[in-house]
This record gives sequence, C-alpha cells and structure tokens, in this order.
Amino acid sequence: MLDMEAVIPTMSLRTKTDPHSYFFHEAHFASLPHKSNVYLLANLRTASGYSKVLVAAIKGKAVTVEYMQNRCEFKPEEVEFAYIPDNAELIAIHSFCQSKDEGLVIAVTLVKDYNSAKPIYCLNIYRPWESGSEFNVESISKNFCTLELDAVPYFIYSGYLDSQETGKKGVILLTNSNNQVQVYKEDSNVANRWILDEGPDSFPEFHELPSVVLWFHSKHLDSNQRLTAIGCQDGYLRLCLVSLETNDIVEEWEYQHDSAITCVQLFTSRTQQAPAVMRELGRLVSADSVFHLVVTSAMEISVVYRDVLMNGFRDQLLLEDSDKYDCTLAVCVADIDWDGENEIIIGTYGQELLAYRLKESPSRDNEPSTFQETGSEKTGNEEVHEVEGAVENRPSYELWWKRSFGHPLLTMQYMDVTGDGLCELVVVSTKGIHILQHNLNDAAETLLQRMLSEDSDRREGEGV
Repeated sequence: MLDMEAVIPTMSLRTKTDPHSYFFHEAHFASLPHKSNVYLLANLRTASGYSKVLVAAIKGKAVTVEYMQNRCEFKPEEVEFAYIPDNAELIAIHSFCQSKDEGLVIAVTLVKDYNSAKPIYCLNIYRPWESGSEFNVESISKNFCTLELDAVPYFIYSGYLDSQETGKKGVILLTNSNNQVQVYKEDSNVANRWILDEGPDSFPEFHELPSVVLWFHSKHLDSNQRLTAIGCQDGYLRLCLVSLETNDIVEEWEYQHDSAITCVQLFTSRTQQAPAVMRELGRLVSADSVFHLVVTSAMEISVVYRDVLMNGFRDQLLLEDSDKYDCTLAVCVADIDWDGENEIIIGTYGQELLAYRLKESPSRDNEPSTFQETGSEKTGNEEVHEVEGAVENRPSYELWWKRSFGHPLLTMQYMDVTGDGLCELVVVSTKGIHILQHNLNDAAETLLQRMLSEDSDRREGEGV
C-alpha cells in the first residue's frame, strides 16, 4: 500500500475568505446574436459521458459550446437545424437519449409567421440517421420529423414508456396553451416518424389541469413509482405519486400559490453527484430516499417543501431574499461544495445568482413552534391552512453566497462540460452563455483532504 504522506507533500489548506472566488469563476462567455428564453438551454450528453452545451436564441440561431481537451479551451459553434425558416422564432429545446444505444434526440418547438394573423406552431424532432452519428450534433440536426401543433407550445420534457412490444422507449412530453401535456412517441414501424400518443393515458398525473403548465419535474423511485411535480401559470401546484405497474395515481396533493410557478425541482438532501473521492465518507444514501420540492414563482418568495411524500405541502421553508431581485426564473439543485449535501441555486431576472444551504437549528428544549403556510393545500376534500403542534429543531435555508451579473438571468444547468469529473454551472443570460467553473485550487485541496482522511482510516484499520 502507498503511504499517502510520502506521496503527497504536506499542503496548508487555505481559509476560504472570499466566497465569490471560492465557488466559481467565469471560465468562458459566448454571446448570442439574439435573446434566448427560459426554455432554450439543453444538455447534450456525449458518448464519452461529458456534456456539450446547446443554447438557442429566439430568432432561430443555436450555438453549441464544447470543451476542446487538446487545446484546453471552450469552443462555441453555430448549429443550423434543418427546416427552421428565417421568419421562425424558437420557443423551447430539449435533448434526451431515446435508448442506451440509439444516441441523442433533440426536440425543438417553433412558431412560423409569428406576426401574421395565423401563426403556425411546430414540433421538430431531430435524431441520428446513420451509424456512428449517434452523438454528432451536426449530423443529427439534418435528420428531422416535423409535426404541426394545434396550440401554443411551452415546456418540453422527456419521459419513458415501457411496453412488451418495444421495451423501454423515450417519449416527448409537451405542455401547451390548451392546459394539456401531450405525449409524442416514435412510430415503431417507421424510423424517425413521431406521432401523438392517443392511446390510454400514459401519464395520469396531468389530468384536468386548471391552466398552462409552465414547468414540471419527475423522479422514478425504486418502489416502481413515479413522483411528478407540476407548476402552472395561475399558481396552481400539483404533486402526484403514480404506480408504474398499474398506471394509477397512488396519491395526489394540490396547492395554490398567488403567482405563476416559474420552476419546480424535486431533490434529495444528500447527493452522489460529485466524484466519489470528493464526497464526505459515510454519507451516501440510496436514490429512493426523502424527497423535497423547491418551487420558484414570478412574484412570491421561493419555497422548499420538505419530505413531500410524508408531508405533502404542509412543511415549507422559505428561501430568504429570493423575492428581492425581480422575477425568479431558474433553479438548480447541486452539491457545489462537495460535502455530500445539496445546495439550491436561484437565478433571477434582477441579475443575481443566489445560493442557499440548509442550516440545522440547535436543539431548543421546551420551545415548541408552529409554522404558517402562505397558501392552501388540498388533500381530497380537506383544505389545510396551518400545521399545528410542536415542531422542534426546525432547520432553515440561509443565503450562503451570491453573484451579480450584468444582465437578467434566464435559465441554468449544472453539467460536466470539461470532462474532468467536476461539473460547471452553465448560466444563460439575456446577453449570452456564461460557463462558471469551480475554483480548481480549492478542488485540489478538498481532494487532498479526502485522500489523507481515507489514508488515515486505512492506517487505523491496519493498526499502523
């Protein structure tokens, strides 16, 4: 066995005094020819496992940003998707893998003749057409299927249907102005011919929606169930637990906010997102653990609903000051300090990026507390406005770090663009694409700490 103290020279670990430099620096910026929107960022997974950034401008131009390993630099490149006319405006873009071996599928919604009396809304679906091009964006962008839509499209997401005939196949879920979520699947008889799924209701959680769905997010649980959070334009919020075996709704919760829901994301407190050696030892949990839900809205303070499978919408924690910087448009959940605990990152139209972490409250004996909800929850016919009883040791979210930008922030994702195992935070503003990279010196120090700790545990175990 190697002696870590002999291999790694002693290194003093610096105290982190400047939180702005501690977390991220802007490694790259790429401008866009026109403004983007909240739906026009996609993560293109490559065959090597790292990501390319795909961002589109409303006026029909799309740009990929790839990290060139041999030159250690980011390379932006314009992508021309087939069958997007010059007079078209893009609405949303999304990418996913149809199956493990079939490569990327890219879905784009657009409007043609926007200024005419009868604008035409379309869904274009691009996918590989020859062997070896499964992850080649330039090739994928030329092979398409186009579908004319009967309503204004909004948010695009992907899911999976599992059948005995076709196995597990990816499908496209599209929200629209008719308060629907429509499902599109590939025709099993014709390659790259996509059709509207008009069969039995494959996603029962989207029944009888009161307004346009602006965002939703799903998690598949180890219990063969799907948990879906849905946010609507009128502030309506729904959470559904669906059995994948029977395709029935097992449980459903509803809640009414006072303004449009701009983003929802399900998450667990602990994560395995960071490389294994960067995580705190002994803090790993199964994926099927306690789920929380972060919700951002246009005019209200952002909120986290805790342990939603147990509490529904009754247990909420507010994200301090998240309503002070204009409309909150984006949210990202990630472990940005590699301690195994997820942080919440908020992007605002007021040009601020806000990071929150959970702060456990100290024990206070004989000091019971109650908390008041800002809306109302419905479970069945019962409406609950307040949770009563003693709630000891309630945690809270603290505003831990923030960064100012020169332009409004629209959307963001946490993805590994450089392929080094550490994710970057990709932020899209009204000006362009910002790639924020972790401070590599701090990453090296954290790695050294973990390795020395592991070596120390090994020595103790061997009685050295």
